Amino acid sequence: MTELPHATSRQTQFFAAFAAASTLLAACVSGPAPKPVTLGNGKPGYVVACNGTDRTWLDCDKSAAGTCFAGFDTFDKEEFANATHIWRNLYFRCK
Repeated sequence: MTELPHATSRQTQFFAAFAAASTLLAACVSGPAPKPVTLGNGKPGYVVACNGTDRTWLDCDKSAAGTCFAGFDTFDKEEFANATHIWRNLYFRCK
């Protein structure tokens, strides 16, 4: 039986750094995560927050589409802003 070579300390550090960077990148790319809520009509749904100037309503829509593979219905949208920040909430329900 052939023995596999052991990873050097430098290789182990590289792979650990690569794994950490990949995890951070995945978190950034995935966008905002929807949270379950009870909608104003009493039915279950979700809310996703797309806050800040680097996020748009399109980011909210993409997140909802990723949650609801058969599509979604928008229940409500909220947007608040001040001189330095924008808050957006998309309330939706899966079809």
